[in-house]
Amino acid sequence: MLKNFPDPILDIENVVSISSCSFHTLALKEDGTVWGWGCNFGGQLGIDIYDEAISIPIQIPNINNGVKVSAGCFHSTVLLSNKKMVTLGNNDYGQLGDGTLESRHLPLEVQNLGNIYKISAGGTHTIALGCGNVLGDLNENGTITSFDVTLLLQDIINLTNLSNKQRCAADVNENGIITSMDASYILQCVIGVCNNLPENFYQVCQNQGNCL
Repeated sequence: MLKNFPDPILDIENVVSISSCSFHTLALKEDGTVWGWGCNFGGQLGIDIYDEAISIPIQIPNINNGVKVSAGCFHSTVLLSNKKMVTLGNNDYGQLGDGTLESRHLPLEVQNLGNIYKISAGGTHTIALGCGNVLGDLNENGTITSFDVTLLLQDIINLTNLSNKQRCAADVNENGIITSMDASYILQCVIGVCNNLPENFYQVCQNQGNCL
């Protein structure tokens, strides 16, 4: 039945982001969970009843740290707070990125990808954009310095705005949120006090010879 006026979506609130393609809709809630409704032909809603249309939002299992969602025609993609991504649904063209052409209804992490800050699901393909630059190296000059700390603090107090790519590098504790704690970790790396650094960022600082 066609409608020419909007209706509220039942049984879902605190939504921070949505994505819709031809046949289904995804919604990301404040708590990091992902919900979907519509066609489930490929299993993109996270249930194994593939020929059923779902008219109310249902939670996609095993996701509680989502930060972005993107819906393809019959597949779903979710960016996680740790800069990884998961996919589920139809995989006839390899759009799930798992090395197979097998469709599935459960989300699995795409391997060999990291430092992702943007995702986009097309009809039968998926794109992920990584920040590329090293954790903590906001100005992309190849070294971590006090200038990177300054850039981050200026962003935190709204004196400037970091790009998405810079914010990806600034999130050194990889929790999906940019705070003064990230600036503190970068400063600790600069002065060579590495004992309390997050594991991945510790490796970066050690590789640059910053750790005493």
